Amino acid sequence: MLRHYTIPTHEPCQTRSTLPFFTVLFFVLCLNSVKIIAQTPDAFEIKLKQIEYIDVNTKEHTYIDANNTSTVINLPRNYNHIFVSLEDDSSIQYSYKVTGEASLSQWKNTGPEIHLVGLSRGDHELLIRGERNGVISSNVLKYAIFIKTPFYLTWWCISIFIILALVMFYAFLSLESKLL
Repeated sequence: MLRHYTIPTHEPCQTRSTLPFFTVLFFVLCLNSVKIIAQTPDAFEIKLKQIEYIDVNTKEHTYIDANNTSTVINLPRNYNHIFVSLEDDSSIQYSYKVTGEASLSQWKNTGPEIHLVGLSRGDHELLIRGERNGVISSNVLKYAIFIKTPFYLTWWCISIFIILALVMFYAFLSLESKLL
């Protein structure tokens, strides 16, 4: 039986040299896309000047400035006003929303000053963002707000009122039955 020996086909030199060509092309395109991304408008950060409010514990004016890292605001029930001052940049359109407050749950446009007056009791979160030339700021300022519930609306006070009403009703019924 005759055996055939075939020589493997030889690839042309051009196909071997295309791999380095495509590798170089890939790196050129990657570097070009980095340059294009660098030319797009960069996101910016908004900066806080100051937040002013009356603290529930000290009953004094309290200030949070840009250097303060505190993000919790405790307010008394009878003076629950907050004044927020942001950096004054005319090219930035600020907007804010307060979660847990029905009338402020959507983003509202504002200037560099925000006045929050008459918030309801309970937990809220103040969110502030900026927009410049259609680009939203890279950071969102977040502050947790807690407004103290008045003592007469706490569960223990309501329980005492209910117990007192039941005792008075029972006393009235027992007194009326003795008179008859």
